[in-house]
Amino acid sequence: MIAAEVTPLPVAIPWDVPPPEVRLAADETHLWRARLDVPEAVLHGAWRVLSDDERVLACRFRFDHDRRRYIAAHGILRMILGRYACSDPRNLRFHAGRYGKPGLKDTPVRFNISHSGDMMLCAVAHGREVGVDVERVRMEFEFEGTARRIFSLRELAVWSALPEAEKPMAFFRSWVRKEAQVKARGGGLTLPVTEWEELLLPERYCDGRWSLQPLDPAPGYVGALVVECQDLPLIRAFGSSDLTISCK
Repeated sequence: MIAAEVTPLPVAIPWDVPPPEVRLAADETHLWRARLDVPEAVLHGAWRVLSDDERVLACRFRFDHDRRRYIAAHGILRMILGRYACSDPRNLRFHAGRYGKPGLKDTPVRFNISHSGDMMLCAVAHGREVGVDVERVRMEFEFEGTARRIFSLRELAVWSALPEAEKPMAFFRSWVRKEAQVKARGGGLTLPVTEWEELLLPERYCDGRWSLQPLDPAPGYVGALVVECQDLPLIRAFGSSDLTISCK
């Protein structure tokens, strides 16, 4: 188990309505939540800020709802990051890290994005790595096989002993925690996810380098945020149950 000694974090974070102007302090991590099934006007605005490469990728989606959500997610991401980079969203340039983690060129701003169903989360920090993951809770998911791949033997034993009705939520809560760890550390498939025994750790914690915060983005969704920090992080979360970030 990697995180052997942990300090539990306090209360769950509230979701606030985003202010007109956003300032990111060095010790803060900002978390954004947005819906991706957006009105046509917002979708059109999102399309306008995409790069040529992003537009090509969008056109490759087979299903219309997947294409629309991709356009919304990447347009909204650019609108969010443009605030922090003090740049026109259309002018943002991205690069891929060693294991493919995207980053912004020529700025200390770090970010990570995740989306599932029509829900998107975006984490933003200054000079520190972040990882975020969100999943729609799906009862029809193939739990057993996936659990054997991502859980340690101890986790698998604990999960298998749960009542059947509790297994789906426990599985997804552990899954998003592991995914957020991988995305924050940027090691991709080289990282040993079975060694993060998230099912056995406190709900929220800090291990001296990485802190983990569970998230409840909306009914039917679970999420997790991992931040690189030596102490408890200061997190500001922006969103409401019907938040749609306007792309103009």
